Amino acid sequence: MCGIAGIIGTTITEITLHKALETMTHRGPDSRGTFSDKNITLLHTRLSIQDLSESANQPLFSADQRYCIIFNGEIYNHLEIRAKPELKGQKFQSQSDTETLLYGYIHFGKAILEMLNGIFAFIIYDREKRQLFAARDAFGVKPFYYYSGKNIFSFASEIKTLLQLSNIEKSTNPNALFQTLLLQWQLGEETGFLNVKKLLPGHYVDLNVDNAKNFRIERWSTEKLNGTYEVRTEEEWISKLDEALNNAVRRQLLSDKPIAYFLSGGLDSSLLLAIAHKTAPEKTLKAFTIDAGKDFLKEGFSEDLPYAKMVAKHLNIELEIIDASIDFLNDFDAMIYHLDEAQADIAPMFVQQISKVAKREGYDVLIGGVGGDDIFSGYRRHQALAYENKIEATPLILRKALQQISTFLPENNKTRRLIKLSKSIDQPGLQRMFSYFFWNDKGTIQALFTKEYRDKIDTHNIEDFFSAHLAEIPDETNPLNQILYLEQNSFLPNHNLNYTDKMGMAEGVEIRVPFLDNELIELAAKIPPELKMKGTTTKYLLKKVAEKYLPKEVIYRSKTGFGAPIRSWIQEDKTFQSAVWERLNRPSFIDRNIFDHQAIEQLFQDTVHKKRDNSYTLLSLLAIESWLRQFVD
Repeated sequence: MCGIAGIIGTTITEITLHKALETMTHRGPDSRGTFSDKNITLLHTRLSIQDLSESANQPLFSADQRYCIIFNGEIYNHLEIRAKPELKGQKFQSQSDTETLLYGYIHFGKAILEMLNGIFAFIIYDREKRQLFAARDAFGVKPFYYYSGKNIFSFASEIKTLLQLSNIEKSTNPNALFQTLLLQWQLGEETGFLNVKKLLPGHYVDLNVDNAKNFRIERWSTEKLNGTYEVRTEEEWISKLDEALNNAVRRQLLSDKPIAYFLSGGLDSSLLLAIAHKTAPEKTLKAFTIDAGKDFLKEGFSEDLPYAKMVAKHLNIELEIIDASIDFLNDFDAMIYHLDEAQADIAPMFVQQISKVAKREGYDVLIGGVGGDDIFSGYRRHQALAYENKIEATPLILRKALQQISTFLPENNKTRRLIKLSKSIDQPGLQRMFSYFFWNDKGTIQALFTKEYRDKIDTHNIEDFFSAHLAEIPDETNPLNQILYLEQNSFLPNHNLNYTDKMGMAEGVEIRVPFLDNELIELAAKIPPELKMKGTTTKYLLKKVAEKYLPKEVIYRSKTGFGAPIRSWIQEDKTFQSAVWERLNRPSFIDRNIFDHQAIEQLFQDTVHKKRDNSYTLLSLLAIESWLRQFVD
């Protein structure tokens, strides 16, 4: 894991170069490197994981000095790629996957992308043709931002680095702010800046450095979901999935640095840890967990710690328990700074806390369970699909009546999900599916903006995004697989993976995600949807595999969130209420003419006085306020 950046079409000063490197030192504390040619500068900071020697430092050049690479990520099958007949005679100067990737591209061109089992964002520059090639992994585990203006193309692992490299006009992106309030994160290529984009997962960029304005972006990854499933018995599927999970974990143990594990006490992290233990039973593995404290029980979060302890005891794992207490507002600003984006969640703080302790104890690599929910089903919105037939069978007039009745229900832990489901109960099936991603109704969100700013928002952009992605899998008609595809192209890369990468790298720690292993993904696409979720039992097949490794109390426990009791803090903690309102009432926030201050005040008062729960919309406003202050100002 590393930091990469560069600018094409101009030269930069030594001061700019130094400042840009400083902004990504946390991503690569072990070494720095730069390369400059006419109209191109490449920057790299390295976190050494495979081949710790200087021969693997970057930028790394081919033996003839024609090709140059900067790379952020891990290629878990790089030794298999080296063994291919086309590379048999190739002399390698290091044991690094970076060099494997470089020569793989030299020999196979962009076809190398389909061979890579790993996580990556990289740049390869052909000095002879003056051609630049960049690519991002299929799920967007590794970040890649870019800016194009006049005859300049610049890119970086993080927006803060990009802002140092390029003189970017800091115009806010109305659609991105709207998405943040409705979803808590931004979709697709959107960022808070109109002129800064994300290279989409599974895409590559091709350009000539003498004509940086005319770059080409293409998709390289192929979609696996096609509505065709393999016929096997349940026992055969359990065996196949077990084998693929073991292969994925074994591949991702490739490292010249010590590896530790996240252990939430939930199914995904517990199962990966159990398989790692089986792979090397003679080793004493180290895992980290969070003690969330009793306050987290107030909002329906189940207590994770007893289950994490149960798993550690069952596997004889060394478990370190980390206190989850946070200085919310100060830590929140630091979190938004590292995320580069206005994400409204508390979970990233806990990822950073674990990463900080792991780094201090000598662990540069952590393995976590991100992706399990998005591949095998695990969210409550997936369970909502189980009621679709009943909803569709209910006459529309009755559905509208139920929707009206739900508006009179008091919002609490028992009624909140029913109220949310009722808001979309009168909509067509696909629109209802899309709304399961929303944290509030669109009308409430639109009313928060000034009319002038609201007119700039494409209020259908989210539904259009989802519809366009479903159009990519026309033969996949199963609602569960459809929503999983949306997860994999929205929530997973733009929320979960963004904070997983950024908060680990904030402490110089690489976080690996075995559930996104190539073999596992290809297998999951062939599993019949009714084995992913049976009735309302999510991750059904995965749980059957887990029965080989874990106590049933862990496997079949209630789903919990990795978050914080925001509702309780806002509605019951007077000090917290005051601090929240102080931020939302700042002149620097009000005077931008983005938000309608009276509408925000009404939203705040309704929540504080428990007339309506808008806690997470307020959290999204706090995220936007913090992002504007740190990135725009």
